[in-house]
Amino acid sequence: MKMNANWWSVPVLLFALAATPLAHAQKMYKWKDEKGVTHFSENPPPDGRQAEKIEVKPVGGDRPAVPPPETWRQKELESKQHKAKAEGADEISRKRAEEKREEKCRAYKQELDTLTNTQRLFRLNDKGERIFMEDKERNERIEDAKRMIRDNC
Repeated sequence: MKMNANWWSVPVLLFALAATPLAHAQKMYKWKDEKGVTHFSENPPPDGRQAEKIEVKPVGGDRPAVPPPETWRQKELESKQHKAKAEGADEISRKRAEEKREEKCRAYKQELDTLTNTQRLFRLNDKGERIFMEDKERNERIEDAKRMIRDNC
């Protein structure tokens, strides 16, 4: 009778199948000895001490060890989209602020030009009468306009 070279594979396979349920739910015991040293064992303490039962679960449990490629790719894509959206919103906000600043700058420059290049300035009161600007008020407004241009332009 001739023996097959893999004759040992059948007992190994049977042992592996029998051991599979043991790997899913093993009991462990945890206790401290008289010196305060913590012990972990598959057997209860030999001297009958009170021990805490711990159920050991296999690593990974019911979840896969590595997420499927589609999951991390999807998360990466979502992250990139969120980042692009945030950067786009920041850029829009920055552009709006810049436009407002430029608009204020133009208005201050126009006011300064009007104050310095016009002979006499006036405004109309409720009755429609002209009220001319005094030199003191005009100089104050010129200084204010120069300060605003310096701060905003």
